[in-house]
Amino acid sequence: MTTKAPLIVLLALVGASCTSPDEARCGDGVRNAREECDSDDIPARCHAGAGTIACRPDCTIDASGCSAYCGDGILNGTASEPEECDGVSMVQTCYPGAGTLGCNPDCTIDHSGCSAYCGDGILNGSEECDGATGVPACSWWCGGSISCTADCRLVYGCGPGKYCTP
Repeated sequence: MTTKAPLIVLLALVGASCTSPDEARCGDGVRNAREECDSDDIPARCHAGAGTIACRPDCTIDASGCSAYCGDGILNGTASEPEECDGVSMVQTCYPGAGTLGCNPDCTIDHSGCSAYCGDGILNGSEECDGATGVPACSWWCGGSISCTADCRLVYGCGPGKYCTP
């Protein structure tokens, strides 16, 4: 007959725990759902020349050394590191009644909650164009081109004294 009492006492003395070996822990170098960061696994970064971001020992982001970064809630990207959004700050909106845009952790816009917006490739509302959609070809003698801006407006790029005929 075996007894379990000595084993339980032994485990208690050596500080053993009953956690799974696969359980994620702060400090293991792998960010999990409960952590903002873990060691060098930091999803946020300062914009170029804006300082250094770090991970605290409790696996929360320390942005105190950073003057501008994705995740600070302010649209402050640079030309080389643009932000489409940051938290609830957005450069776009859905058309009225067409849903709500979201912001991904990398400061790109999440369009999944929006059924109509500038940039969806479909002419909506007052858009003159949307990407290549709605951009007419210039007549052959124009000498220029027509393009679509990021805010869904046409730009006629014909030379002086010339015009495009859609």
